[in-house]
Amino acid sequence: MLGKRQEAKGIQSPLTIREKLSVLQPLALELMGRQTRQFQLEEVETLFGEHLAKLPNPPEPLEFLKRLQAVDALIANEGEGDYVFAHLSFQEYLAAVEVKETKQEHIFLEALHDPKKLSWWAETMRLYAAQNDASELVNAILQEPNLEKLLLAWDFCQEGFVGSEAKKALLTVSNQPLEILDETDRDYAISKQPFYFKLAYYLQTGQWQKADRETFNVMHGFMGGFSTEGLKNFPCADLRVIDRLWVKYSNGKFGFSVQKQIWIDVGGKLDYGEDRDAALKAFIKLSDQVEWRKDGKFIRGYRDLVWDSTLAPQAHLPSFSLGVSYKYEFWVWVGGRFGFVRVLEWNSSLASRLVDFDILSAVNDGDSLTSLFGFPLSMS
Repeated sequence: MLGKRQEAKGIQSPLTIREKLSVLQPLALELMGRQTRQFQLEEVETLFGEHLAKLPNPPEPLEFLKRLQAVDALIANEGEGDYVFAHLSFQEYLAAVEVKETKQEHIFLEALHDPKKLSWWAETMRLYAAQNDASELVNAILQEPNLEKLLLAWDFCQEGFVGSEAKKALLTVSNQPLEILDETDRDYAISKQPFYFKLAYYLQTGQWQKADRETFNVMHGFMGGFSTEGLKNFPCADLRVIDRLWVKYSNGKFGFSVQKQIWIDVGGKLDYGEDRDAALKAFIKLSDQVEWRKDGKFIRGYRDLVWDSTLAPQAHLPSFSLGVSYKYEFWVWVGGRFGFVRVLEWNSSLASRLVDFDILSAVNDGDSLTSLFGFPLSMS
């Protein structure tokens, strides 16, 4: 990148790209070790001098620093003698290269055992893994696994190289929260890993609000946004996995199928046609039952949901709520995210999520959802 910039602009430099990097890489690693972006010349003058001295005809540290700023645009001056790499990602990348070239992987291993350091070093580790075998890092994570570290290990697998044995061990640990599922659902969810790991982990550990948000993220990943068409084509097998995880880990209290049963209990029908008033009345009954409405009004804030499973009513989660705007148009939020929809279309989509799994169990995974509430999925 640096070489191409100099070549494109016809910049003549007394130092080669490799020579500059021989100083910048140690600087980047030094700053990462301090967990900072900023530095002053006097703080790094010794480091500059040490590495510049190894070069033929080396410039003075101040001259070198000024050229990095004014000519190469790799260093920025933030005023009062404070300097930073022009981009944090460049600092992280150079630090990753320095770790590789000087074989200082112990820095990463230490960070994996220190929660305060882990978040700071995570991106540098990813950049390292993109260039190197990260099996040792994955094995270290598996010694003391938690969600943050396991997700990082999956990043290593997806962005870089991890040996088959380390990857197999990672799969074994990541699949554990899915063991609660029946064999067919479990095998399907495992085939999609790490797609369901985060949701299963949150549900297994009773982190209901995080699970609710992750449910949105998972479904949004399939649909690419909120739309009737997106939910209509939502894969049945995946909807079933999401529902079964909620039902199993809540001991039957939460889940789309639990909400579906309450819909039936309050008199919901399979086919309302274009009877919008009847459809809305039925949805209001459902919302009253699961306390998405209180005192005759839809709750307005995500914080108003009940996240204590011992206090929440049956079928309260995963979340869905409405705020009235005009006639059949509503502000709607699911999993803490907002959108603006026509209530009939959105109820159709919601209905599609609460599908009868007894019927679905007999169809192919590739089949799309059908409406339980009975609103037409294609609106004119």
